[in-house]
Amino acid sequence: MLHKNTSAHRAGRTRLLATLVAAGSVVGIVGIPTVQASASSGIVLTETSYYTSVDQNGPIYTALNTVFSNFEKSHPGITIKREDIVNSGNNYLTEVAAEAAAGTLPDILMLDNPTVPTLASYGVLTPLGSLGKTAIPNLGTAQQAEAKFNGQVVGYPLYTNTIALFYNKAMLAAAKIQPPTTWAQLLTDAKALTTPQHDGIAFSAEACSGCGVWTFLPFLLTNGGNLTHLTSPQSVQALTLWTDLVKEGAVDKDFTNWNQGQPEAAFAADKAAMMINGPWFFGTLNSVKGLNYGVVKIPVNTPGQNVVGPIGGEVWTVPKTNPTIEKAAFELLNYMAQPSVDAALATAAGDIPTVQAAIPIWQKTASPLYSPFLAELQHGFVRTSTLGVLYPRVETAVGNAIVASLIGKQTPAAAFASAQTEVNSILEGN
Repeated sequence: MLHKNTSAHRAGRTRLLATLVAAGSVVGIVGIPTVQASASSGIVLTETSYYTSVDQNGPIYTALNTVFSNFEKSHPGITIKREDIVNSGNNYLTEVAAEAAAGTLPDILMLDNPTVPTLASYGVLTPLGSLGKTAIPNLGTAQQAEAKFNGQVVGYPLYTNTIALFYNKAMLAAAKIQPPTTWAQLLTDAKALTTPQHDGIAFSAEACSGCGVWTFLPFLLTNGGNLTHLTSPQSVQALTLWTDLVKEGAVDKDFTNWNQGQPEAAFAADKAAMMINGPWFFGTLNSVKGLNYGVVKIPVNTPGQNVVGPIGGEVWTVPKTNPTIEKAAFELLNYMAQPSVDAALATAAGDIPTVQAAIPIWQKTASPLYSPFLAELQHGFVRTSTLGVLYPRVETAVGNAIVASLIGKQTPAAAFASAQTEVNSILEGN
């Protein structure tokens, strides 16, 4: 592999390492010619994702192996070598940062979508338009925006997700409660559903990347709040709702240390009557004997509000290496963006395909439980759309403020006032 290693690149990669580690410490196409077998020979493409093992990520890990094997068969001379990072989550981001700083990124790199602008800003990702016609016009509008940095396409977001409200049908029926649609109902129902045996609701509130802020965004954004205007009444109202859930004793006392896994575990074990989480847990929940659950959109403050869900999912990128490797990697991404392939990958990941022609294929086998997620994504929010490379730092500031309010250290208004000062400093470049 050939890597540019000028002093400017080394300096940029050093800054990138510091930035990403800081963020991690606090997730035949229409219009595209049919991919032909490469004339190149003896090419080995290294691939890195956080689908680390068949045990931890069975369906998507296996699906990727199948996709890569089929690509190799149709492209003699190209071999794909998977170099998965053993530990996912924040460890994954730290390792990617280290590889970027050292100039040893793989040839195909999967990233959680909020980290793409930061990596792209240091010039280590190949603008895909320089390699040929991209599949981006075939994606949804939000994903088209998500795929770009400074107007250039730097990756393919092939599947997406957001979060919604899961509920235990038996528990709600026993309490004679219908799934809540408003904040007032959510607060009342969560309190009524809280018993010595289970909490009323479970969700992640940890101040880490893809945790508390990710879960909080539908409440903030749907109510007209904003990550950069935290002191607005709409923003404070959203945090007040969460704080009231704590005051009512409706959530686990340790939930400010919970990522997305703990709420799912509690819900699956009948330790929570409701939970806020994503569709990637369908496979696990469906395997729990006797668990009968439903999913509805996140409740709103005022009836008639459109739920604005944060757009999740990963982006597949081509780090800069050399023209031959980059071209072969680009062929692989275009192969992955074929409708049938994209539908299979989305299904395996428990997500929703972003290639529009893949959606009808995916819907043939998709569970009706995806309906609330599809509805929320109609108004989906690209987390880096306005903040770009600053999103991870703002997420940290807001996440810490949320925790400060939930544990009673500050009132919602005071917590967000403090966070606003920090966010202003970030926006001003300090």
